[in-house]
Amino acid sequence: MVWFGLWTFQDYYPMKGLEFVNGGALQFKDCLLANNHLSGLEGKRTMKLGSDVPYTDRGPLIRDSVIAAYVPDYENQASSKLAIVLPWSEGFSIKSFSATINHVMT
Repeated sequence: MVWFGLWTFQDYYPMKGLEFVNGGALQFKDCLLANNHLSGLEGKRTMKLGSDVPYTDRGPLIRDSVIAAYVPDYENQASSKLAIVLPWSEGFSIKSFSATINHVMT
């Protein structure tokens, strides 16, 4: 079972989905995230951004991506109820993005 797509910490050993705790200008582009247990992307804090970086193409963002809660016949049968859990701090952008929750397993 996969909980997240990419998990980024000080030590980097990915075991789950797209998640960061303290992140700078992390950019996720052309992602296809499906059948994650908790959410497609989750962030806690964006940090160390210059004053001209937040909400720009140089700042933290997800773009041109799709998050699907459930894709049938996929090896991992998890199903998420959340597409994105936004960071607590400001500066994260979402551009050209779509999410679909086409089936929630019970």
